This record gives sequence, structure tokens and C-alpha cells, in this order.
Amino acid sequence: MRVRQQYGQNAHSRREEAWMSVLTSGHLGYHSGPAAGELLREWKRVVVDFDIDDETRKPRAVHLTQAPAGRGYKVRLPDGQRQPWLPIPTSAVGRAAPSEPRVVEETVSKNEIVVSIPFEF
Repeated sequence: MRVRQQYGQNAHSRREEAWMSVLTSGHLGYHSGPAAGELLREWKRVVVDFDIDDETRKPRAVHLTQAPAGRGYKVRLPDGQRQPWLPIPTSAVGRAAPSEPRVVEETVSKNEIVVSIPFEF
């Protein structure tokens, strides 16, 4: 899929697509699509696991599952925003190279959300 940046468009205008950015902190900023957003609203906190490529040893996907009460990373839902988002720390796998936000693939099941990582580390 190719997405063209239009003058005056910002990342928040992608309402129906899941997308990811590299934050200045080095974290990944995951903005969910509608199906994953429903689960994330229920979960409130998540456990983060990375899927690492055996050959390159670089992360290729992130697995999100519901965290036990009081644990895990907090799901964010700022006022006026339709879909939740999550800053994902990457210290366990390295720092992502700075890049423009990109649309990502999500696989959503009852107990897990799997999100592709479109960035180089």
C-alpha cells in the first residue's frame, strides 16, 4: 500500500488505518485501526513482545496482549481522538531509525494484536 502525504495532512487524518511512527524518544508510536482500537479500549494496559527475524536479528512485528491489572504499558486515548495509541519502548531490540509515519498491517484476534514494524533498526 502506498500513502501520499498531502499538503496540510497530518498523521491524525488517517482515521481508518493503523499506522506507526518513530517518536523522538526512540519509541514506536502505534496508532490502532478500528478493530484493534476496540480491544485496546477494553484492555487499558498491554504486554509487549517483539517478533525477531532469525536471520537479521531485527524486529519485524510486535505482539500486544492484555496486561494483568496494574502492569504493562498504558494505552492512550486523548480527548477528541477516535482511536487509541500506544508508545512502545524498543530498548529490548534497539532503536528505530528516524522515519516518516507509515501505515502498518494489524492482525487482531480475541487475545492478541500483532502489528508489523515497517522501520529499520
